[in-house]
Order: sequence, then C-alpha cells, then structure tokens
Amino acid sequence: MLGGGTLLLSAANTMNGPVTASGGTVKGMVAGSVPALVLKGGTFDGNGLDHAVTYLKGAGGVAANGAVSVSDSMAPLAGAAADAPYAVVANLAFGSGCLVACPVAVEDGGQTAPYFRVTESCTGTARLDFVRTADDPLPAGLRVKVAECAAGVAPPAVRGVNTGVEKRYFVASETAANAQTGMTDVYAVLKPVGTMMILK
Repeated sequence: MLGGGTLLLSAANTMNGPVTASGGTVKGMVAGSVPALVLKGGTFDGNGLDHAVTYLKGAGGVAANGAVSVSDSMAPLAGAAADAPYAVVANLAFGSGCLVACPVAVEDGGQTAPYFRVTESCTGTARLDFVRTADDPLPAGLRVKVAECAAGVAPPAVRGVNTGVEKRYFVASETAANAQTGMTDVYAVLKPVGTMMILK
C-alpha cells in the first residue's frame, strides 16, 4: 500500500494481495507488474504499457498512462460515494468473464450507483452484477448511470446479471451527452423483451 510519494515496480509484483494506491503514485515499470489493483484516492501510472489485472476496486482513484484489462471483477470499495466515479481509467478493457459490481441505491424514487469513468478507450462488455434476487429485484423503470466516457470514447456495451427480475425483462444501455461535464453518460435501463406476433 502506498500512501504518498511514488513507488516504482521494476518487475512483476509477487506480494500476496493487490497493489493499493491510497495516495501518491504507483508506477508499473513493466507490463503486467500489477496482478490486482485498488485505487483509493491514489494514482496508478501504467507507464504506457498494458496491465492485466484479476480485479480492480476503487474509491476515487485514477489509472492513467497505459491500459488496464480486468479479467475477473471490478467494483467500488465499501463507502465509495454513490453517483460519483469510483475509478477513472484511461484505457479499460473488460475480459469475457469480468463482472462489474453495480450496487443500486433507491432514494426518493430515483436510482444512483457508483460508476466508472473512461478517458481514452473502452473495449469489451460491462457485465453489470446487481446482486439482486427474486425477493429483492431491480425496481421497475430502472435507469441508473453506470459509466461516463470522455468525448470521442465509444461507450462500453452493457449487460445485466443477477437482476432478480423475470426473464421477460433485460438490461440495456442508453447514452446521453452531459453538457455540464462534456462527457457521455452511460445508463443501465431495464426494458421488457420484445414480442413477436405470428399470423397464419
């Protein structure tokens, strides 16, 4: 864990547990030097390289100057602010098995969740894990911001798992330009599955 200054990783990190930047800067000097990453107000400098991590967690941290590919999971840390970015990543790639935690809070009829921000590029599908059951399903009319992308960045595809809703509903994505931030907001939206009528 780094709380200030700059830590240079000149080889792959072999310590147990993730690299945590809670302040200051961690710089990955070689590709793949960080097996798991926690951004807690600090910065991970990818040194212009690709870093494949098992998981990424955040509460207001930044991963810049390189690419981060997440294979297993991505999630806000406990206490991450709702309706605020828990991780800002320059170049983000989701592996095919990656789940993105999406803890939705419902207050005063609206829905909020911590979201991630991408500033340069985003590839793969954000498989949002809502961790809901049939006893506690997503609310009808769900429309919650899950990401924001800088101008010129193609927003990620979005899918939903563990929604708790019937199979006749699915999670799709909608985008909207945000005049205040200059970014594109990405929303997860609960929609009914289309029906088809066959005439004989």
